[in-house]
Amino acid sequence: MKLKPLTALCSNSYRSEEMMQRFNEFVLRFPKSFILAIAIITLGMGYASRSIRMEPDVTQALPQKIPAKRLYDKMGEIFPSKEFVFVGLSGTNLFLPEHLQTVWDLTNKLEHDSAVYSVISPTNISVIQGTREGMEVHDILASAPNTDDQIAKFKHDLLNSDLALGNLLAKDESAFGIMIFLKNTADVKEYIKDLIPAMDQFDQKTDLDLLLTGKPILNYYVSLGMQRDMAVFFMSGIGIIFILLAFIFRNLRGIFLPLSVVIFAVIWTMGAMAILGRPMSHATEIMPILIMAIAVADSIHIISHFYHHVSLSPDPVARTITRATMTEMLSPVVMTSLTTMAGFLALGTVGAESISELGYFTAFGVFSALIISITWIPAFLAILKIPKRYRGKESRRHAADWVEKWGFFLVRRQKWLMPFIILMTLFSIWGISRLQHSFSSVENFPVDHPVRFANEIVNEHFAGTTSFDIMIEGREPGDMK
Repeated sequence: MKLKPLTALCSNSYRSEEMMQRFNEFVLRFPKSFILAIAIITLGMGYASRSIRMEPDVTQALPQKIPAKRLYDKMGEIFPSKEFVFVGLSGTNLFLPEHLQTVWDLTNKLEHDSAVYSVISPTNISVIQGTREGMEVHDILASAPNTDDQIAKFKHDLLNSDLALGNLLAKDESAFGIMIFLKNTADVKEYIKDLIPAMDQFDQKTDLDLLLTGKPILNYYVSLGMQRDMAVFFMSGIGIIFILLAFIFRNLRGIFLPLSVVIFAVIWTMGAMAILGRPMSHATEIMPILIMAIAVADSIHIISHFYHHVSLSPDPVARTITRATMTEMLSPVVMTSLTTMAGFLALGTVGAESISELGYFTAFGVFSALIISITWIPAFLAILKIPKRYRGKESRRHAADWVEKWGFFLVRRQKWLMPFIILMTLFSIWGISRLQHSFSSVENFPVDHPVRFANEIVNEHFAGTTSFDIMIEGREPGDMK
């Protein structure tokens, strides 16, 4: 009776092996069909991936269980604007007529944009004055001041305004500030994309130094940085993998097949994200390089075993050698891929949405690499001719020689190996204790980057670029009256 579970386990294992071998035979029976199918799927996913978008806003990744996140989203639903851009204009002697005319013209231009909810500027704020009857509210300016008396009165009103001083006028009178509040319905990225070159053109027409900052500006530059970093990581990864494959196999087949698996797996994953409408975030931007590192391993194992079988046969047949290779490798490749997928799927338990998506889509990328590795590679190996130089002799490769020498080196010095590992582990634990957490996206930019420079200037001369929102909510409609 106690042997039944073991017998059942062996039976299930046998059935799994049998199913895998049937799948292997099916691939080898129709290799060209599988090659065509993989190519068509890749083209389709590649086309879909063109619409993938970037999401640099870290607040979108926060889970709804955080009260501050729920309040943040609720404020966006209730109030017409929660994002603002800060425009700074600095220079010497700000209160010259031509400088005030520049601020006046810029304010009017910004107010008439359809994406803008409101603009708060030194030239359009309201002034509150006490009177015998109570108080009087009027615009600070009816037109741009151009006489000494008008400029003096305007300056006096600004310096005595709690709203303006420190927010719209630097306390040292070195800069003006304009706050642009955007509508919640506005396409912020497109607005910023148009605003930056427009402000550059405006900057060339005045001797004031113009700078832009604020969360929308920061997110725009972060988005550009994410696109650039992903391109650099991807191309660097492809280059490194190409060099390693060339060093290991030294033939086009050994380079092309693993490299195609890597590229196809990334394309499939990016296409899946685009189809599901999921953006690339701070977390998922590292996903392509993760998939590349994982996807290349199985294909290297398969091709290495293929050449090993070729070396053992004086007159090898490609289809027969491929069958023998996949008979040995199919089960290990599937099992290692499934366990890797399980590890990444565990990230789905994390509360942050972007981290969960990193786990889900990386697991999908590993699965894609698995499907491509067990179809695309054996299909090609089965139809390509085996070069004569590999037949009937062991193909010694520099990589194998190096690994063998490294193994002998470790064996000869095994008594030093364990103390070294323990020492490195202790050193790593000490290093982990010194890790620091940074939540400032601005600090990720180089010191001379425009967005970091603008942020530092605004924080130095004005109240700052970070807002703190407080919402007071009544229990019944009309409680706030």
